[in-house]
Amino acid sequence: DGLSDAVARRRVCNSRYHAPWKGTTREHRIKPFRLLWHRSALYLFANIDGQDGITTFAVHRIEGLEPTADTFKPNHADLKEHARRAFGIFVSDDEEDVEIIFDKDIAWRIEERIFHPDETKERLEDGRLRYKARTSAQWEIIPWVLSYGGFAELVQPSTWRQMMVETLDEARQSYTD
Repeated sequence: DGLSDAVARRRVCNSRYHAPWKGTTREHRIKPFRLLWHRSALYLFANIDGQDGITTFAVHRIEGLEPTADTFKPNHADLKEHARRAFGIFVSDDEEDVEIIFDKDIAWRIEERIFHPDETKERLEDGRLRYKARTSAQWEIIPWVLSYGGFAELVQPSTWRQMMVETLDEARQSYTD
């Protein structure tokens, strides 16, 4: 409730955030911009005081939050740019041109939704679908493509494609005796 109120009233907050993959808990002074529900979890877009850009925080990892009396003006341009670079809600430093080919049997699933604001979709002569977007969200694209199994192929970028191959090799080893 305190976080929702801080977003609504544009209150600067002192926060304590635990990052389990780093094994760290850090204190930040943040400007909380927006709460978002994504893949069964609540996330916060915020600016860490003294840093450029927007950081995505998993709300369940916020161990402490203290709204202050200080207020801020939201930067809607930053939020819009952050969303444009994402595929879902996560953003990395480097944007890449992504190309995925979807099998003709599931192409309709991709055609019926918008996954990225700058995406393009092209039906190929054989019925498959070429999907393109420019994004930095490698950690969301790769699991998304994997979720379609053999019905999707990540064509570009080549470095992400190599990560797909390595991920599939690791998964296959889990199923061999």
